[in-house]
Amino acid sequence: MHGGSLRVCASRKAKPLSTGAEQILKYEEEKKLSQLATWQSFAHDSLRRIGIVRDVFGSLQKNYRIWAYGAAGKATMWVNACKMDYLGGVVDSSPLRAGKFMPGTHTPIVFPDAFKAAAPDYMFVTAWNYADLIRSKESWFKGTWSVPLPDLRFF
Repeated sequence: MHGGSLRVCASRKAKPLSTGAEQILKYEEEKKLSQLATWQSFAHDSLRRIGIVRDVFGSLQKNYRIWAYGAAGKATMWVNACKMDYLGGVVDSSPLRAGKFMPGTHTPIVFPDAFKAAAPDYMFVTAWNYADLIRSKESWFKGTWSVPLPDLRFF
């Protein structure tokens, strides 16, 4: 899950497609994005990945303290889809998020200094595309980092 936008322009008169629109349509055709089977396969793969994260962390939480890093929209999806109501906190440096709670689980969203004070065993990086940057900012952390995509990994 990642944020995005869609712009739609409507008109009563048909207009010729721009080169950019033609390229997008060609890409969608090549990737079979208009075929139901493509989306069914995507759903199956997504549910499989969610199940792996849910099961692995569900087992780990019995013996270890687990926190998450990043409280954006994709974090909300992971935390709720994987039923991560056991997280000790979700770290986010944004003053717009810290001091609030994760939708669905009511896990507190905290500034990085609370993460340092708690020093959990595992850190689930919901913003996996920023994992290297996050790790470099939190080099003091000696626990285990993890990211859910492209596959669940620990480092």
